[in-house]
Amino acid sequence: MLENMKKAREAAGLNQKQVALALHVSGATVSNWESGEISPKVDNLKALSELLGVSTDYLIGISDKPVLEPKKNMPSFGDTEEEGKLLIAFRLLNADGQREVLNYLEYILTKPEYKPVLPSKVPDQRRLALEKNRVEKSSPSSEDGSETA
Repeated sequence: MLENMKKAREAAGLNQKQVALALHVSGATVSNWESGEISPKVDNLKALSELLGVSTDYLIGISDKPVLEPKKNMPSFGDTEEEGKLLIAFRLLNADGQREVLNYLEYILTKPEYKPVLPSKVPDQRRLALEKNRVEKSSPSSEDGSETA
């Protein structure tokens, strides 16, 4: 049924496993959709359309006009499978859950045993901002709220 799904998925730079993670289905399900063994439910078809940045008509072969350019808000899946899983899971959380994850990451970053051995892949500006935030949070201050010199 999904005649153009594989083309759209590849054009979006995603593999079957990443699509499966994003849609909360198994990799076998995505493979079966692409091979025509099974058809996705309407809600999964809509989610595929949004994820891949194409119309449902294109996915099912009604339209020949691929809209294969990713949307501006197209999700990034990171450099590794682990980064992809983290990004997908993070995006599935509500705002409170996302704040909790960020708070925990800030906590972990203060632990010397979790410091990377290799240079960080975090861009310099982001790394500096994280470092500044960490320093501000850990700067000593007295009980009355005045800072020590």
